[in-house]
Amino acid sequence: MEYPTEPIVNKGELPDPFTVPGGRRISSRQEWPPCAAAWRDLIVATEYGGMPPRPEKVEFETLCRSAVARWEGSPNFWSCKIHCAGGEKPISFAVQILFPSTDRPVPAIIKGDRCWWSISDEVARAVVDNGFALVLFNRTETAEDLGYRNCPEPDRRTGGLWDVYPGRTFGALAAWAWAYHRCVDLLHALPFIDNSRIAVTGHSRGGKATLIAGATDERIALVNDNGSCAGGSAAFRYVGHGGETLNIVNVYPSWFGKDIRQYSGREDELPFDQHCLLAAIAPRPLLLTYALDDRW
Repeated sequence: MEYPTEPIVNKGELPDPFTVPGGRRISSRQEWPPCAAAWRDLIVATEYGGMPPRPEKVEFETLCRSAVARWEGSPNFWSCKIHCAGGEKPISFAVQILFPSTDRPVPAIIKGDRCWWSISDEVARAVVDNGFALVLFNRTETAEDLGYRNCPEPDRRTGGLWDVYPGRTFGALAAWAWAYHRCVDLLHALPFIDNSRIAVTGHSRGGKATLIAGATDERIALVNDNGSCAGGSAAFRYVGHGGETLNIVNVYPSWFGKDIRQYSGREDELPFDQHCLLAAIAPRPLLLTYALDDRW
């Protein structure tokens, strides 16, 4: 069967990430950090509605400490709760940490997709056997995911962080990225974690949140987006056959800020594209993992 190659969106050249938004082109490595920050701030504000504020106070509660005795090495398994204060009301969410028994700090991988089917024992064991901690949480504890079929109110913004910081313009993707940051806060408080080697990962809409989290928190050493597609790592100006387009902001409006909607169908007028968000993570490493049928 012939693989389709005709794009469904083809709206011209991508913006130059080495040009400061609205300004000149940079010419040295020293100029990159402020240029990257300018792209990050523009994209996060326009596309994702900005970030929720950092909490005034973050506290951690240990719920239980155990071990997986049936696995070789009996890796440790902790359940914790992160409590955040400073908004109109407090908010808390649970975190689970699986980590090897060792006398030295280990790197960690944070995954926020606990709201979906849990990862397999095979994958979890591979993480621990390679000397990593696996940190799992449910990002939707901070903002409900209204991206389901026949959702009656797809743009509703109540509950979770929307009630904690009412009147703000952030979408669910930014709220989920905020939760990744709070997990980083927790890992910095744990002596068995090497906090210089913290990675974040997520799939699909979780991958979109991962990119925002990584771009807005330099404590994250490695960003892995798995199949995030539109609104994540894929460009809006050029979309392959069968791919998602910028219309995603109308299909799943609660995920995004409201300013991005004006560019639906006008991708060539967008003052950035997603490669600028990816670039803003540099010089930290970025790993994009996709399947052959991801025509984005």
